[in-house]
Amino acid sequence: MQNNPDGARIHAQNAIRKKNEAINYLRLSSRVDAVASKVQTAVSLKQVTKNLSGVVQQMDRAMQSMNLEQVRLRRPAAGGR
Repeated sequence: MQNNPDGARIHAQNAIRKKNEAINYLRLSSRVDAVASKVQTAVSLKQVTKNLSGVVQQMDRAMQSMNLEQVRLRRPAAGGR
């Protein structure tokens, strides 16, 4: 390298460029991870919404099949089981 300053300069420029590329890939990786996390959250929320919809439908059927006045009268006293 001492006898080839042009080669040393090119090598240094390449090293700097590769370092910057590595940093840019880390930034891109961080952004991709953030998007993946948001997608996973959306998928989970969709599943929760679907499950909750089923629960509400089942509760609606249960409420239609029972006499709410009798249920109200059968409630245990406050503080007891």
